[in-house]
Amino acid sequence: MGLVKKWNDYGVDGHKEDFYGYGGNGLRDDKVDPTNDRLMAQKEFVIERNGYLSSNGDLHRINDFNYNQDQDRGPVNSLALASAGFPLVYPDIVGGTFGEDRFSSTRTPKMETYMMRNAQWLALHSFMGMGEPPWTFSPKVAKVMLDSAKRHARFAPYIFSNARRFANDGYPWTMAPLPIAFPDEAGSYGHENATDRMYEWMIGDSMLAAPLYGEDYATATTRNIYLPAGRWMDFDTGTMYSGGQTLKAVGMPTGKTPLFIGGFGVTLEELGGTVVAVVYPVAISAKSILTLPASEQAFTVSVQGPPAASKWRDVTVTDSKGKTVVFKAQGFGFSFVPRAGETYIVRALK
Repeated sequence: MGLVKKWNDYGVDGHKEDFYGYGGNGLRDDKVDPTNDRLMAQKEFVIERNGYLSSNGDLHRINDFNYNQDQDRGPVNSLALASAGFPLVYPDIVGGTFGEDRFSSTRTPKMETYMMRNAQWLALHSFMGMGEPPWTFSPKVAKVMLDSAKRHARFAPYIFSNARRFANDGYPWTMAPLPIAFPDEAGSYGHENATDRMYEWMIGDSMLAAPLYGEDYATATTRNIYLPAGRWMDFDTGTMYSGGQTLKAVGMPTGKTPLFIGGFGVTLEELGGTVVAVVYPVAISAKSILTLPASEQAFTVSVQGPPAASKWRDVTVTDSKGKTVVFKAQGFGFSFVPRAGETYIVRALK
């Protein structure tokens, strides 16, 4: 802790806990946990790696996850952590530990496909970091890696709002595996494995992450995707689907956003330097409660949409005083700038 004080004096306010057996000398559990506890008590930011039967960190990091390892291990472990009550998962830096000579870092086609798929998978977690610069790969790969990082930054306010919810009630809002999010739906069960590779989870009430990942990353171009009950929209194309079914062999090229919008259909996104509420036309009736990054005071968005309409018409947004709120088209939905503590009513006619 004395060394931590020296780092703090230099402006460091966050730490990655990497206590493990360098040279075969493991650190006892009764040393790891109290150290992490002290850091957390001092309001330090902690990426935890080796806490023993505990959650004394802000982010829960799976062990080193490299190019030459079984790529089903990462999503299985991430979802296992989330299922066990630790949904703020950090699955290691994109691509793994390039600088430690654990695998050949030659830029082969397989390596470049790995970097793209790995970045897209990681972008939908609670934290994303890069070790190997995107610009050291081909322009196509660099673009997918950069787009993935931008996507993570775009959705960061929504992820952070749901992290606050998790801190308050213990439900894995940032990464809810489908058997937890939809326990009454038979289609939710039994697919998070190295056979089906349907690695899916909910982020909050409105986002369904469905990345193409696993040991077949170098050759696979499609995935079966289970959509829970309700209406779901492909984030990139706006195509609407009825839930309660498994979509077969969905095309998943490396440049595609592996995301569906459904449920309440309300997100928080940072666009052009401004955090906005984005409402997508999927819900018939919903009430979404979110918090802005700079405030713990919640705001509410109540949605009153038309039944069974793929596109809303005559949309209006009003605040708690009945005042009209300015909104604009945003992708396949629309956005407005929310205020903490306010209630918004979104109405749409067919």
